[in-house]
Amino acid sequence: MSAELYFKEAQESLKRVADSQGVVIGQAASLIVEAILADRSLFSFGATHSFILTEELVYRTGGLILINPIYPHGMNLSV
Repeated sequence: MSAELYFKEAQESLKRVADSQGVVIGQAASLIVEAILADRSLFSFGATHSFILTEELVYRTGGLILINPIYPHGMNLSV
């Protein structure tokens, strides 16, 4: 696959996600904002590969420090 074709396919895939999921992603973001403004706790959990989402929320530079990761022993990729 050429780089040009790869980028075209990636852009089309992202457009499909934006078109089909944009509204619910916005709703989820609003719920997180409401929880933060109400001084509530935010938790993130994932088992095995889905824990990558928690790692993105917590560990990425500039990540949301308000997220409390739930670490089940043996269920994430660091074990």
